[in-house]
Amino acid sequence: MTKSIQQRLEEKFIPVTESGCWIWVGASVEAGYGVIRIDGKNRRAHRISYECYVGEIPEGLIIRHKCDVVSCINPDHLELGTQTDNVADRDKRGRHGNNKITHCPKGHPYSGDNLYMNGKRRCCVICSRAATKEWRKNKKENKS
Repeated sequence: MTKSIQQRLEEKFIPVTESGCWIWVGASVEAGYGVIRIDGKNRRAHRISYECYVGEIPEGLIIRHKCDVVSCINPDHLELGTQTDNVADRDKRGRHGNNKITHCPKGHPYSGDNLYMNGKRRCCVICSRAATKEWRKNKKENKS
């Protein structure tokens, strides 16, 4: 007898009473997202859970974790959204990799008057001024 996809999901999670999360204990990818093999392809377990318990995922939308636990497959903790929504969640929750960078590669702090944003990239004012000064010096020398 072949098990349904829902039965396979239900065999591979542990419910956490305190948070309500259903933590996936099956196979996972490096980032911690659960995966389940369906029709010869690895699929993200949280997406399959959403499809089984809630419904279809419309084209162009993703499944976001309201609980911020990537191994959670509880459909009550999952919601539809756009990639833009997901990035906003990440930034709001302080998980953006650049939020952990507090100093430029030369050791100057990214704070106060020594920080400016070039688009979404942090830039060090001290290093930028030094680079501009060096560029002007080289330009002047090359004209001579």
